[in-house]
Amino acid sequence: MKIKAPDEAAAALAEAHKAMSSDEIAAHAVCMASMFLRKNCGRRFTRQRGLRMRKLLKFESLRTDLDAIRNGVWRDHPALGVSFLVRGVGYRPFVERRAADTSAMPPPGMSQDEVWAWRYRRLAQNVADNLLLGWNGFDEHYSAEATKEMLVDPAFEPLCDIILSLAQGVGTAPVEWVDAPAAPRKKRASKKDTA
Repeated sequence: MKIKAPDEAAAALAEAHKAMSSDEIAAHAVCMASMFLRKNCGRRFTRQRGLRMRKLLKFESLRTDLDAIRNGVWRDHPALGVSFLVRGVGYRPFVERRAADTSAMPPPGMSQDEVWAWRYRRLAQNVADNLLLGWNGFDEHYSAEATKEMLVDPAFEPLCDIILSLAQGVGTAPVEWVDAPAAPRKKRASKKDTA
């Protein structure tokens, strides 16, 4: 089967997943991720004028913008048409509080749903206190206190997830590759040269 467009690829993948169990889908996802990493993150080679060019990872492109993580940047969410002023998930107070929240034990006697809601409220408070600094494009103006009250409601979990996903990209830049020429290929000796 030859796939011509990304939409066709997505449809074919969805059709294949219908016949798989959840374990098979997870194994397939791991396989696809490893193929992507081998293709995009391993040593890269291209050919150029008889030389074998090896692409090397540009070390400087791994640099993190610490000012953006601390002070925040505006990130757009194109699907919603809104933008958020968010700090990066590497912001130290967020990291420290998340570590404390992760290791915290819920009060005894809670049901599984109550434990989930308890953990979500702690995460949402941390996001509101440490990551979200403002927004544009909503009918409500940003207010830190009102936002915290709203985000701790489990009904706003998708909004909290959006803020977290946008905050994950703050301070990082796309990885860059540079060409590093390797030695020219050696020609094979012909029968005439050896005689």
